[in-house]
Amino acid sequence: MQADVSKLDDAKRLIDAAVNAFARIDFLVCNAGIWEGAAIDQMSEDAWDRTIDLNLKGTWTVCHAATPHMKRQKSGRIVVVSSTAGQRGEGGVSHYGASKGGQISFTKSLAAELALSGLM
Repeated sequence: MQADVSKLDDAKRLIDAAVNAFARIDFLVCNAGIWEGAAIDQMSEDAWDRTIDLNLKGTWTVCHAATPHMKRQKSGRIVVVSSTAGQRGEGGVSHYGASKGGQISFTKSLAAELALSGLM
């Protein structure tokens, strides 16, 4: 199934299709992402938005859509694929580094939140 996970409705449709096909969702791997190099003074607003929307917001949309199912079934695991660029930064891809750093922080917060439900 094709979906643009930077859009919440697409992410919900994607997760609902998986649940409809398999009756549950046991694993979610957040791996969608883009890398478009650009120096900060040459980076367009569209390039910034595309990168943050897909890499960071896309992680949120699928987690947002999947966790109610996982909570209901009292099981599930989420893996977020990030990058060392989110820890150390890299020249020419500040938007990518910001999106991946955001993923890392989001994952830590999500783990603390979902641990109460036994999901992480």
